[in-house]
Amino acid sequence: MQLIYDGGFEIGASWFAPLNFQYGPAPNPNNGTNYAYLADFQGYPANNISGTISQEFTVPPNTNDIDIEFHFRISTQEITNVNIYDYCQVVLENVNNVAIQIPIANYSNLDAAPFYQQEYTNITNNLSGQTWRIKFFAQNDGALPSVFRIDDVSIIANPVILNNCITWAGGINPGMNIDTSMELLCANGIISSFQDANTLNNNITKMEIAQCIGKALFGDASNLQFLDNFPNMYEELNTLNNIDDIRYAKMMLYLEYPSVSNPIQGTDYVSPFDRKYLYPTLSYGIRKSDAIKALMEAYNKSPYMVNYDPASINLSPIACDLIRNHINLGWVEAAKFLGILENNFISPCGANGLYFGPDNNISYSEFYLMLAKIINSPPQNINYNSFFKPFQANYSSTDDGATMEKGIFNFFNKEDLHVEASSFDLDFVHSYHSNLTEYQLLQFNTDLENRNLKTKI
Repeated sequence: MQLIYDGGFEIGASWFAPLNFQYGPAPNPNNGTNYAYLADFQGYPANNISGTISQEFTVPPNTNDIDIEFHFRISTQEITNVNIYDYCQVVLENVNNVAIQIPIANYSNLDAAPFYQQEYTNITNNLSGQTWRIKFFAQNDGALPSVFRIDDVSIIANPVILNNCITWAGGINPGMNIDTSMELLCANGIISSFQDANTLNNNITKMEIAQCIGKALFGDASNLQFLDNFPNMYEELNTLNNIDDIRYAKMMLYLEYPSVSNPIQGTDYVSPFDRKYLYPTLSYGIRKSDAIKALMEAYNKSPYMVNYDPASINLSPIACDLIRNHINLGWVEAAKFLGILENNFISPCGANGLYFGPDNNISYSEFYLMLAKIINSPPQNINYNSFFKPFQANYSSTDDGATMEKGIFNFFNKEDLHVEASSFDLDFVHSYHSNLTEYQLLQFNTDLENRNLKTKI
């Protein structure tokens, strides 16, 4: 799984860059529009400057080794081909600034070239479960500056290969890539130990996705027993006979993490599954982009909204069939930057990208590949307070922004009043579209009684 967030410096928020190492849009990226580079504060080559840019990452448990890869490009005004005057060093160190080994790479003005070069190294030291930092340091001397450029940084954690958890129907194995991912899921008790390779291209259902994510985050459904006390307004959940399925479905409907701006009381108001309908269609397939949004929200990964534009029909930079006004664009692009989607793009559609199929239903194999990428980085501190609690609204708090977000459905239909008559009966049916559903669910019948409505035929 990918351990570096935004390795292309397109967002930049995850990188720490004091002094003169900068990142942003500039004329010479390897990919995208941004990269990191040593320059003065105006972005120009300069003498007597130095700087670092770094990012911390945590290596998941049961990691066998990690692959470090990045691209570099160096230009210089130095005229020597013998002496080193400007240099760049790349190190992997722990949070106490102790390097794990000799520098990953050393560059200087002697390595200047008019193109990007790729650096790759494999680290086999025991890094599992520890937090590390990759750091790029560069320095120019007092004359004839150099520019050190870094782009497309990637650190991949390779898990200990697990074998023999899965028994394949007919002995037919689907191939190394999906097999390794499914072995990991099987070993963690997320999927069954008996699998049929011939069904992996079939559509996975929303209920099966809820089961997989619920098991990955919480293990056995008994750990979600507190959700039994949450009110259930979902007609479809009332048709489920398996209490575990109900708990996993409720988890996907109610899980909302504390917001960054208000971590004590607020939530981000977004749950993995939408709470807009009485019938969440759990037995149906789910669009690939909706599945990505559900997975990212369940693991508390923020969407990348820089390219989202509801008025734009231009293409996203990551796929040639993903429009910038797509409702799930932010989650898809963030998942791409995290390396969760590296195996989920299909045939090329010209020089500008790959097909992704955001509105196609997602298959078992596509979802298993994504889940295996993210499974070893669970969000921290999930507890009862991470869940939206229904029916906490009241009229007196309608001026509170958080309370206003507590609408459950955008449509509700209910027979509210039945009047008997000698010739025919009269039924009043109340339907509405509203963001204030909770208030109306709580108050409507009481209001009818208080008003003593009478109808004559």
